[in-house]
Amino acid sequence: MDTLVQSVSTYPGIGIFDLSGTVGPAGSSDTFAMYLFTNGAEKIFGGTEALDAALGLYQSSQESILGLNITDISTVPDVPEAKDDITDNAGEQEKSDAEKFYSDIEKALPFSVAEEKEKEAALADMYVTSVAERFGFSETEKETLTRDDYTARCRDNLNIFEGDSFSLRVPVGAGELPLLMDRILKVVSEGGSLEDALWEQIDRYEQGFVNGNADLFWIDPESGEVLGACKYERTVDDNEWRTLFEDDSAVLTAADDLASFIRYAVFALAGDDPERVKEFLEHLKNKQAYADYARFILDLKPDAEINEAMELIKSNLTAAGIMGENASSGGNSKSYNTLTPESELKEIIESIQSEKVSDSTI
Repeated sequence: MDTLVQSVSTYPGIGIFDLSGTVGPAGSSDTFAMYLFTNGAEKIFGGTEALDAALGLYQSSQESILGLNITDISTVPDVPEAKDDITDNAGEQEKSDAEKFYSDIEKALPFSVAEEKEKEAALADMYVTSVAERFGFSETEKETLTRDDYTARCRDNLNIFEGDSFSLRVPVGAGELPLLMDRILKVVSEGGSLEDALWEQIDRYEQGFVNGNADLFWIDPESGEVLGACKYERTVDDNEWRTLFEDDSAVLTAADDLASFIRYAVFALAGDDPERVKEFLEHLKNKQAYADYARFILDLKPDAEINEAMELIKSNLTAAGIMGENASSGGNSKSYNTLTPESELKEIIESIQSEKVSDSTI
């Protein structure tokens, strides 16, 4: 291949360079030169005469350079100054709908979300950290993992959960966690076991009583440990895939809530403070009103039923007595000397589930 030659010339008295690239053997008849003119080229190069000499690139009859109107070139406005506040408007309507969704729920609550969050902090020592937390992502991983690495990690975790022969895989739909808590209380208070309650939940899905998308929790019915959690997988924009880490955090929070509920509702200890236990169980239900439901209501799948998911969450929270007409203000608390599944839990469920809608209405 022949050597490429590039020449740079300075036009006298102008103080600007004409950059030309020469392709082909230097000095040969097939040499082709292309000139790069700046804004104001006509003025810079001294008018049409100077441009006529530029290998005939200037066409005086059309007042153009390679078909570009010289006047347009000379008067083109300056490039706008770059700004850092440019935002992507994609999904703004969905985000607005989600904000209204949370606002509607908060307006229908018989308690203040801010006060409930204060209660959450006051009861922090009662929370149980689920075994599922071991499979979460560190802050460093959230910053460094590629999407392929993330997907592979999630797949590996799922294989581990599915390979545990001692646990039950329990589906929990959008906003359904407080209802599952109620069902656990009901079964245990009537003399059943945690395993009975979990199988009841599993059967609801296997028999088609429940339609909709769900998170999955792997629970050891003997110990009550929540061994694994797998979020409902929504679709996001390629450039926003890291928001899936937020969904992972949300489902792990739900796993901790469920593990904490099971600890005090099913595996009560003689030293537990009954009054504080009752307050804690009610709190674990109430906090689901402000849980993170983005994985259900900001799904970009073409067939995603976003509005249906929002209505399902509201319906489940209403059926659990957290919001709406069946909501309880929580002022009917009772005192208990001891807490055992055989006796005191029956009273707790009557208190927590007062005026609760029957499961048959769901």
